[in-house]
Amino acid sequence: MKVGYLIDPMGTAGTCEIPHNLDGYYKLLDCQTIDIVSRKIGGKYYDIVCDDEGLFKDQVKVSAVDGSGQAMLVGKLFICKHDGHGNKVGLDDDDILNIESCLIRRVILKGDY
Repeated sequence: MKVGYLIDPMGTAGTCEIPHNLDGYYKLLDCQTIDIVSRKIGGKYYDIVCDDEGLFKDQVKVSAVDGSGQAMLVGKLFICKHDGHGNKVGLDDDDILNIESCLIRRVILKGDY
């Protein structure tokens, strides 16, 4: 099990544990194909597991933006780290605080999705 941080564009965010296998990622992210991108959050690099086909869904749900507010990632995101050898490792308390300090909450108005 890996402790990571799940961001759901429908309004929830927080830590969660998943098994380190493809089926675990597919189930958590509600998808059939994943991609893993490395992005800087609060000055530290993290691995972000995301739906590789998220832009092809009927209703695209933006979940991450860049510093100027441009959409970067869509759908549910699972944030974790790696050990430098390609193995995913869990987040520690400092990582979680760092990620949470960079979250921007948005209000979803009826009809937005």
